[in-house]
Amino acid sequence: MDRSVSASLFKGFGIACLLAGPALAQGARGGNFIASASVPNALSALPDAPGISSTTTAVDDWPTEVTSVPRTRHAGRLDKFIEPTEIAPPLTAGDKVLLGIRSSVTPFTIAGWVGSATYGQITDGTPNYGQNFRGFSQRLGAAAARSSSEDIFTDSIFAPLLHQDPRYYELGRGHNPAARAVYAISRVFITRTDGGRTTLNLSLLAGNGAGAALTQTYYPPINRGVEETAKTFGTSLGGSALGFVLSEFLGPAARRFELKHSD
Repeated sequence: MDRSVSASLFKGFGIACLLAGPALAQGARGGNFIASASVPNALSALPDAPGISSTTTAVDDWPTEVTSVPRTRHAGRLDKFIEPTEIAPPLTAGDKVLLGIRSSVTPFTIAGWVGSATYGQITDGTPNYGQNFRGFSQRLGAAAARSSSEDIFTDSIFAPLLHQDPRYYELGRGHNPAARAVYAISRVFITRTDGGRTTLNLSLLAGNGAGAALTQTYYPPINRGVEETAKTFGTSLGGSALGFVLSEFLGPAARRFELKHSD
């Protein structure tokens, strides 16, 4: 890959790296991580997702694959975010299709469209539609199209094909904030299979990549091409990381905007 393309790819993800900085500094002083052999060595230092069983973990230690909070109630079949006290039901391919469609139009994602369009309007960033009212409307439409397509590609298409679980399992308040921040950001790269095994989050990476590629059909000409697509992909990864961090720390407040579903 050309050096300028590589720079553009990771520029958009820089904000997530800044968020991880303090946590990584604290993590370097101690604690253990758990990783599956299916995850590349570069990711093996990241914490694993919490499991259903429970053990006690020191607040100042890095999280293991289990949480100190026992899971006592069942999550809804189409819930995107799973609380530490919830047992997640198995998902069929059809469930994942519905989950992707549903998660693409929740109030939480709509707020993300508005935030992305507002930031682009203030900075006159990608997509470059200008800074008048028409430009904001076009940015809002583009943000909605990109976010929705990424959710559908990730949850409805790639997750069933790759047999991966597209849900986010919260680590919870039993761990220190630094560990929770790193855990949330790491979920961009780490997920679990339908059988509960830790693996590389190919469904999200492929979904965001496909969504970034699709922007070439509706972004203005100045924002098209390989380098611009790589930049959009990096920004999408940063947006996914930020969404996971918000869900991890806002908890129930964020889920009020997620149309919590119960069977």
